[in-house]
Amino acid sequence: MMGMAVKASQPIIAYCTTMQPMNEWLSYMMAHGITPDNGRKNALNVLCGVNRIIYHVTYRNGAGIPTRMFLLNNLLRTTSAKKLQAAYGGNTPMQAAIRALRSCDAMGISGMTIAGSAMNDYIGPHGNGLFAKNYPDLGTEVEYDMRTGYLGGYMECMPGDYENVTDYDCNSMYPTMLRNNLMPYGEPVEYYGEYEPDADMPLHIDVMTFRADLKPDGYAFLGVTDMLSGKRTGRVESTRGYITMALTNIDQRLLYDNYEVSVYEHKRGWKFAANTDNFTDYIDRWFALKSVSTGARRNIAKLMLNSLIGKFGTTPRDAMLSPRYDADDGRVEWHVTPSDNAQTSRHYLPVAMFVTAYARQTLFGVCRQNGNIVSINTDGFMIVNGEHAQGMERHPTKLGRWKTAAHYRFLRIIDVGMYQGERDNGDIDLVCAGVTRSTPIPWEQFRHGGTFVDDYGSEIVIQ
Repeated sequence: MMGMAVKASQPIIAYCTTMQPMNEWLSYMMAHGITPDNGRKNALNVLCGVNRIIYHVTYRNGAGIPTRMFLLNNLLRTTSAKKLQAAYGGNTPMQAAIRALRSCDAMGISGMTIAGSAMNDYIGPHGNGLFAKNYPDLGTEVEYDMRTGYLGGYMECMPGDYENVTDYDCNSMYPTMLRNNLMPYGEPVEYYGEYEPDADMPLHIDVMTFRADLKPDGYAFLGVTDMLSGKRTGRVESTRGYITMALTNIDQRLLYDNYEVSVYEHKRGWKFAANTDNFTDYIDRWFALKSVSTGARRNIAKLMLNSLIGKFGTTPRDAMLSPRYDADDGRVEWHVTPSDNAQTSRHYLPVAMFVTAYARQTLFGVCRQNGNIVSINTDGFMIVNGEHAQGMERHPTKLGRWKTAAHYRFLRIIDVGMYQGERDNGDIDLVCAGVTRSTPIPWEQFRHGGTFVDDYGSEIVIQ
């Protein structure tokens, strides 16, 4: 690797399925006196998050030509053998990865992450100047306050055994919300107290102090940070007193629809100009490619559609890990250092906040028109005896329309993200979040307290 890097006359990119090759190359360079110095010739540059994920290791030779190592998972979102082959084809995981990378190259996608590639493509010929004008840096303090209202996708289930279950899915739910709804842009105007209607700035995010208790027919969509663990709690049925958090005006409507609410104070807020024009071209182009493609090209187009939204909601790094070589031990040690990209990361949190809020509004609107719903998962739901479910336009491929993703003659739900269903033709679908298993779990073992072995030979106990 080092020999190629020193002699390279054009940029080289190597994608790794694990971080081991990146660690080994980094150790080799530092052991031979090649030190981190971003942009300098005959030097290396490395980006490692405080989560200890190495995003890239780069060496620039004497001619300034870079050789870069990236993590494959950050581009394809998976290195699972089963998922790679299902998404990209090929007889082996290696063939699947090669197919995917060749398709990325042919589509002009090459970089550290798929989200970064999506943002580069969105900015495209318009340049960073226009992007900075439409999506300016809001500052760390403002983003910190806003982020309390950046709620994830809504998920809920009713564990049990069911027959005759239809699984409905919205085609590209988040990209549809991004394309078809008012989206914020520009420098927001801050105000104190309650928002006053403004036709020029119709969208707003408000920091509110309130208490909320779930209505009998409400959807518990609030996510509140647990003060002891620091983690988000799921399905908050009661705030257990007054809390302070930010909510978009869309989520404020949902708050009153789903909870009994008592507001103590509207502390402050930000109002935004809005339009429906800024994302039309991007969504239409990638959705059209997804619609006419198969295999790797279709899957990559799908990633490009969804990853842009996540990139807008990125949390800028204010710290990173920097390497130091310990000559006595012969190994690289990592130390926390300030990051210089906290305010240069291309993102704009309000866009991501409103996309997810509109998606919740759409999902709840459909679900309220139907009974017998046994599972809801971000962009779809499962319903018993629901062949004629109401409140949605149906089409197997059109943007924003609803399709039948599956029909199960028998379905067992253990928990959110954990179910197994038998289709009408006898095939069995297994969804087991965080576990890789390529074959169904015997029904007598698929239950609380049951055990099974994953594809890596580990024994899993269903809690």
